[in-house]
This record gives sequence, C-alpha cells and structure tokens, in this order.
Amino acid sequence: MKNLCKQNWYQITLLFLFCVTVFLRFYKLTVLPDVLHIDEAALGYNSWCLANYGTDRYLNVLPFYPQNFYGGQSPLYTYLVVLLIKFFGKGNLSVFLVRFPAAFASLLLWITGTRSMSLIFDNKKITLAAALFLCFCPYFVMSGRYALDCNLMLCCISCSVLVLLLYLKTGKLHTLLLSGVCFGISLYSYALSYLIIPIFLVLISLYMLYHKKITFSRILLWAVSVCITALPVILFAYTLLFHAEPIHFLGFTISPISGNRMDEISFSSLGANLWNNLKITLTYSTYPMDSVDKFYTLYPVSIPFILLGMLCSFRL
Repeated sequence: MKNLCKQNWYQITLLFLFCVTVFLRFYKLTVLPDVLHIDEAALGYNSWCLANYGTDRYLNVLPFYPQNFYGGQSPLYTYLVVLLIKFFGKGNLSVFLVRFPAAFASLLLWITGTRSMSLIFDNKKITLAAALFLCFCPYFVMSGRYALDCNLMLCCISCSVLVLLLYLKTGKLHTLLLSGVCFGISLYSYALSYLIIPIFLVLISLYMLYHKKITFSRILLWAVSVCITALPVILFAYTLLFHAEPIHFLGFTISPISGNRMDEISFSSLGANLWNNLKITLTYSTYPMDSVDKFYTLYPVSIPFILLGMLCSFRL
C-alpha cells in the first residue's frame, strides 16, 4: 500500500482535493449562507412560475430573458432550475434546487481549471497548486453557494477554453467545433459575455493564425458553430439594438424587455468597468456575498500570483 501511494501520489492528491471541493460546495448548501439573496429569490420564483405556468412572474410567456426587478436574468441559470423543478422537485421549489446549478458549476470549474493548467504547463506541482487554489479560494467557494446567474459565466468559459486547448493539442476539427458550441452556450450565461467572448474569439483567432495553429477556413467553421449555437442570443441582441418587435423562436418569446442590461456592456463604460473590476479582483468588492474586507476577494497572498499569471499569459 505504501509503494502504491508513492507511485500514485499525484492522482491521490488530486482525488483528495476533489473530495474537499465537493464538501466545500455542497455541505449544508441550503443553510450556509443562512440568508437568501434577493436575486436568488427572484430567480427561484421566476423558475417556479415557468415550470408550473409557462410564464415568468410578470406573466411573460416563456421569455428568452426572464424579467427581474432591475432588468432581466440570464436564461441559462433560470431554465436549468426550471428543469430541476420539473424533473426532481415535481413542481416544487427548494433552496437546494435553486443553488444546485451554482454548486455544480463551481465543481465543474475546479475540474476544467485543473485540467487546463495540466495541459498548459504539463507540470504536476503547478497543476496541484492550481487545484489547491481553486478548491479553497473564497470567491470560488462562495460563487458555488449563491444562486446568482452571473456565476455560471466563469464555469462556461472555463469549459470552452479547455476544449479549445484540447483542439490545440490534437488538431481535430470536431474538437474545434465542440469548443464553438461551448462558447455559444457561454453566451446564455450572463450579459457581460456578449462583450467578453466576441473580443476573446477575435484575438485568439488572430493569435492562432499568426502561429499557424489554425487555418482561415477552420476559423469560419468555428464561427459558424458559435453563431448557430447562440442564434437566440443574436436575435435577442437584435431586438435590443433595433427596438424590434418580439420574436417567437422555438416556443420562446425573444423581446427587448431587459434593454437596460446592455448598459453593463457598453463601450462607453468599458474603461471604468475594467478599472473597477481590477480593483475588486485585487482588493475586495462592496457586496458582502463576494468578499470580506479583511480577506479580500481572493486573499491578499494571492495578489502576487495573479499579477505573475497575467505576465505569464503574455509570454505564453
């Protein structure tokens, strides 16, 4: 047994960290934190209404972007909870069902993040350090214990990047197309992705072309896979930008009821948003569910590693 542990210490350590991650995400999920955020309550009520009556709480019939107090809530989280209510809750709502997608997404983020670091660096110690950070970092723990729709975006993008890395390793076309589907799904996770993902895809495409990792024809196929997957999102953006009439697509109503959410991703506020997000990342947020003054968002000790990671990303 001792020799077996020595030979498989890396796998055993990863398995241990995975088990700890599961514990930190799911232990007493319904009572820790012991307060229900207003967005959690709104998302849960919208999902319950959609599961039982086919409308959100404002009586919009199967809205692509369900309405919330200040605008809208992203469809991915909302309709995941609708499915959970229908198939596991038997029409009933619970705190566990509302928070489960966030907890599962945080667990999936640990898996994809750890695997991505393994592919990039091919170094067991660096991979274990990343796995340890993703396991215990307060942001990643708390993002899995609050049912906030924005928290799905990081997981979705992490999955998309992992599949893209696998394409760079294998060069297989179906892997590239799968990454396009994943990026398309990511656009359903949060409105901010409408800005982040297109910019990232353009820049990474130019980077891969420069290093001859991809051909222009494959980039076009990749773009088509993203656009087909994200067609409802494209239609939704069309209704917002041109104040178009509601569009009925695959049974859903795509209408510009949440137009003010576009303020979050406008280019006029891009500089201010980037600066504010940098401050929040390196220090702490004003929202108590995101961070605590004393411990920051990602612990003060993590700040040098964040800056070092940014520098390494330019080198890579």
